[in-house]
Amino acid sequence: IRGIRQTHQPSPWIADYANFSLMPVSGKLALNEDDRASTFSHDNESAHPGHYKVRLDTWDAIAEVTPTERGASFRFTYEKDGDNYVVLDAFTNNPTVKIIPGENKIVGICRNHNGGVPENFANYFVIVFDKPFTAHGTWSGDTVNEGQAELTAPQAGAYLKFDVKAGGSVSCKVASSYISPEQAQRTLDREIGSADFDTVRQRAEKTWNDIFSRIKIEGGSQEQHRTFYSAFYRSVIFPHRFFEFDENNKPVYFSPYDGKLKEGYLYTDTGLWDTFRASHPLYNLLFPEISAQIMQGMVAGYEQSGFLPSWTSPGHRDCMIGNHAFSLFADAWVKGIRDFDANKALDAMIHDANTQAPANCKSIGRDGAEF
Repeated sequence: IRGIRQTHQPSPWIADYANFSLMPVSGKLALNEDDRASTFSHDNESAHPGHYKVRLDTWDAIAEVTPTERGASFRFTYEKDGDNYVVLDAFTNNPTVKIIPGENKIVGICRNHNGGVPENFANYFVIVFDKPFTAHGTWSGDTVNEGQAELTAPQAGAYLKFDVKAGGSVSCKVASSYISPEQAQRTLDREIGSADFDTVRQRAEKTWNDIFSRIKIEGGSQEQHRTFYSAFYRSVIFPHRFFEFDENNKPVYFSPYDGKLKEGYLYTDTGLWDTFRASHPLYNLLFPEISAQIMQGMVAGYEQSGFLPSWTSPGHRDCMIGNHAFSLFADAWVKGIRDFDANKALDAMIHDANTQAPANCKSIGRDGAEF
């Protein structure tokens, strides 16, 4: 384990974007991925939808994370006295990290991605710790800048040192925004506020239990129940809510298509050739209010980019062919989900069915329309 990220990747071949990681180390400062990597055992690991916990054997430390919709709370417990650190890695593509000692805070900008974004794409993040740190610095590669508070570099990170005794812990709350630093702070205040780690965990567990309660099964063994709900969990972790709530509690988002701020809903990080047969019809039955928002976001994607989305992460990706979005509109419509602009959706379908896919992105339009 090299770090605990605040994001999920939609698939191993699409990869992730806008991600950073946090990692506890103890006894000595270890910064780059290979140096800070730790062995672990599944015997000392617990993974649930609302909580992940693992013992990092190399560092005699325990890492935990529990989520909100656009953020998370972390807790690191150190088993030994000595020099105990938290290491932030903002990865590559000229990220920025800034340490604010007086506020027990790190803010920054991640710009890493694997395509499908406009030039002004960025993830603004804020991390607030529950106790002051005794030393800090930045790093890039093998270069350590002791006492430095801010760095922008091709690869950048930060580290904090804490006065924590054996058995003591350090917690932090994290939030991200694709819009602005102010929006990241607004999200942190809204989704976590003053709540401690255990409170955030209880909220996360309740949220997941409310989702699971949409389906109640009868009969079968405990193992079969576990298999069913594990599969149900995996079916609903994507698509990703890409929208945020502004100061007036209205949904807004940074468009991954044209790089502008938009009002409304947008969902990303799903390949429709994998999900159009069963996942989206399931959403239409269990979560019609979310399906309506997904349909609205697909129409918006057409308006902003000229094509319906097929594989977005977060914008169009050159992975898959076909026009699977068409069946999403049709299935939603016949199930009574009509809170989207049907005329624009029809225009989009006619356009995409008759428009040759761009050479650099075969997933949109119709590859082979010109022959």
